[in-house]
Amino acid sequence: MTSPMIQRDIGITYKIETIKVILEELNGDYFFLLVDESFDISRKEQMVIILWYIDRMKFVMERLIDIVHVQDTSAYP
Repeated sequence: MTSPMIQRDIGITYKIETIKVILEELNGDYFFLLVDESFDISRKEQMVIILWYIDRMKFVMERLIDIVHVQDTSAYP
């Protein structure tokens, strides 16, 4: 395996484990999912996914789930 592949695999594993912990904290309660799109200075489209929920201690939690490069933002299939 090359270094970029290992880094990607570690990132994916971290994301999966983080989502597992969040699902345990949610315990079937309500949550808010924010999905927003923007472009950076090089005009590359980025989409961010953020999850907001209230934990067992009644604190509002905000978790970054993912940042995704968007290839096409047109409405046409």
